[in-house]
Amino acid sequence: AWVAAAVSAAVATPPIPGLSVMFDFSLTVGFVIFYKKQLGLDDESLARIAEIHHIPLYILKDELQKILPAHFFTAVPEFVVSLVKRQAVGTAAEEVLRYVPYV
Repeated sequence: AWVAAAVSAAVATPPIPGLSVMFDFSLTVGFVIFYKKQLGLDDESLARIAEIHHIPLYILKDELQKILPAHFFTAVPEFVVSLVKRQAVGTAAEEVLRYVPYV
């Protein structure tokens, strides 16, 4: 994870509007997919768990959606977009302040 943070900081260095935001978005989507699989929350793992415990898959997913946001299971990019929207103002301010000269 520290390597990803270092690369993200390096990508944010050049003053290209939106570059760091797009890179961080794609990086976050990749990590969410990775962690989803590692935690056994991908469709294949959930199907296996449902089969082992003799629970219909849709019931297992319904119970998990009570805990996690619905986008987490349907579409990872939309899930990440919902997280990014919460921080949009701060990100926009960061991009604007990048061009303000320091005195």
